[in-house]
Formats: sequence, C-alpha cells, structure tokens
Amino acid sequence: MENLVKSLGLLKSREQDYVEIKNRFYANYKGNCIVIGYRCAKHNFRDEIIVCSEICYAYRFDPEEEAFDVLDTAIKQASIKPSFYHDYNGNDELLRSPQKYGYAEIHDIRNLDKSSFEESIEREKKKFKDLNKRSLAMVLSELKSDIPLDIYEYKNYEKRERILKLMSEWECLLLFEDQEVRELYIQKKRFLELCWSNYMSIHR
Repeated sequence: MENLVKSLGLLKSREQDYVEIKNRFYANYKGNCIVIGYRCAKHNFRDEIIVCSEICYAYRFDPEEEAFDVLDTAIKQASIKPSFYHDYNGNDELLRSPQKYGYAEIHDIRNLDKSSFEESIEREKKKFKDLNKRSLAMVLSELKSDIPLDIYEYKNYEKRERILKLMSEWECLLLFEDQEVRELYIQKKRFLELCWSNYMSIHR
C-alpha cells in the first residue's frame, strides 16, 4: 500500500475546517486502486456541503494483494484528528484528476474488502460489456469528434453539456483492455482540462 500524501510530497493546507470526509475510489484496467479522502466543507455563500480539493488521505493499493484491515485502520486513524493536504506546485495532479492517469471512479462500494471491490468494478465494466458493436462505435465516434477550444463559453453550452455527460457516463472505458480506447478517453479528458484552463485565463 502506497501513501500518496507522502510519496507525492503534499503540504499541509491553509484550509483545515471541515464538516465530513468523503471517500472516492478509483481503479485502472489492471485492477489497481486508489482511495482518496476529500475535505468537505460548507459553501461560503450557499447553504450546502461541497467537496473541496484538499485531501486527508490517499492510498494506492492492489485488491488482490492488500490486507484490507490494514487499509481500513489507516483510513480510520487518519480520520480521527484529520489534517488536510494540498500541493501548490502541481504534484497532486494524480489525485485531482485520476482519470488522466487511467483511473475510473468506482461507485457503490459496500464494504472495504476484496469481494466488494471486485463486484463494484464488474458493475462498471458491465456498462460497456452490454454495448453492441454499433453502440460502442457511436460512443467512440462522439469521443473522437472535435471540441472547440472555447467550449466553456456560453455559446457552446448545449454542446458542452452533451460532452460532459458523455465523459461522465463512459468513464468506465478506462477499465477497457483495449489501449486505444483508454487513450482516446484520456486524450479527451486532457483536452477538456486545457479548454477549462484557457477559459479561466481569459476570464480572470
């Protein structure tokens, strides 16, 4: 088990107030997993709880080899008196955007054990296993279509929403064994982040 907070050299954040810690689990096509505990805090202007970028803990592990009681203990200990970490030099990109590194989010993990992880990963894989060749071709065609660099401008709202919905629904393609399919998704993810960065640089 790799402690990513330490190995990536994250620093203690200026923001330490929190309401709760939200776990998110990710897996790649090889079955390697990451669990990240994010700081959740109350929004300054809206009466709602939001997931922030600061991280309490992050562990990379292999469900085939991991002793889950060790992982469970590490998460519980980090949660007792949590400290939150951030990186101001971009070293935490793996944790801010795991999809760019081939990790798809895994939902509805019931218990912290091997069988729960395997069941949840199989549910995600089933999404594209159920596709026939024609449907898969349509999804891949949409992913291959060009995106304008100014996609985040209001004039592109409808197209942007369609693309973001597609990216969310087909994140499971990162679990696909076909390298070309995975790289297509990652390429699109990286380009969308470039578009967002470009939009923010113009409108700051």
